[in-house]
Amino acid sequence: MANPSFSTKELQLDGKRVTISGGSVYVDGIQIGIVGVTKSTIGLGNVTNDAQVKRTEMAVADGVATLNSSGLIPYSQLPHITADVWYPADETEMLALSALMWDVAFRADVETWWLLTTNDPTNINDWIQLTGYSGYSGYCGLSGYSGFCGAGVSGFSGFSGYSGKSGYSGFSGKSGFSGYSGYSGSGLSGYSGDSGFSGSGISGYSGYCGLSGYSGFSGFSGANPGASGYSGYSGQGAYTGSSHSADYTLVLGDANSIQVHSSSDSTTRTFTIPSNASVAYPLYTTITFVNESGAGNINIAINSDTMYLAGLVGTTGTRTLIAVGMATAIKVATTTWVITGTNLT
Repeated sequence: MANPSFSTKELQLDGKRVTISGGSVYVDGIQIGIVGVTKSTIGLGNVTNDAQVKRTEMAVADGVATLNSSGLIPYSQLPHITADVWYPADETEMLALSALMWDVAFRADVETWWLLTTNDPTNINDWIQLTGYSGYSGYCGLSGYSGFCGAGVSGFSGFSGYSGKSGYSGFSGKSGFSGYSGYSGSGLSGYSGDSGFSGSGISGYSGYCGLSGYSGFSGFSGANPGASGYSGYSGQGAYTGSSHSADYTLVLGDANSIQVHSSSDSTTRTFTIPSNASVAYPLYTTITFVNESGAGNINIAINSDTMYLAGLVGTTGTRTLIAVGMATAIKVATTTWVITGTNLT
């Protein structure tokens, strides 16, 4: 409603002169009030009737956030929106973490990821286990050959003739890669005396690669024992190796060897696998490279042919092996090698 307009008026009340002029009331010339008061007339023209926020409710819990000079909410008033990653050994360590909501933890005992859904890391029910696809594993068998050699299958012992009882066969010694034993020949005996079956020897444990085992002692046999079977093949020879403190190009004699970069040489060196046209290594030749502690990097290169990094399709060319690293390259085709290892890029 618009403010009323007042003209000057006077009247007498109980002997007093009352004057109304310009919206003000005067008694005997003294102003005692205002007629038609609005918020503008008393200096509150910029005040609205909208809900106001108390200062005690600003920037406090269950209150409202304030804005800085850039019109943004200060970082100190923002919730915890970044996730930290933790690596506890087991559930006990996980429940003792100083973790906050949305932090994740990798438990070593079960090798799984867990997400904290509240700010209370001590309650196992506030953690949820995450599931996902496992990464691709690397190719098996690309590391250097190790372990025990398998023993060959022993042949069947022949039956002895009808002559006297045969003695017990001795124990077989340790063997390398044992071939298949031949069948024992059975000797024909005369009709004298009771014959006993010839005892078959107990095979010994298979030895390490490359070391031929000692042959066991033969047992005593009857009058006409069967012929002995053929012995197995000897195992492959032991690995060779050499140490270098300069650039080096491999030769045919380095097949199935270990090439070491000496710790006394801190300079980066290049070890080169020659092309098949230059040095025709046999298929499945294995060469292991070792970079000792304190040594400079090794650049493992190949001439003309192709060398793939295991596990990464299409990744070929020179590889770098840093200190305390080991890598093994295997020739899988006429002009193709595959390499894998630790501290190899």
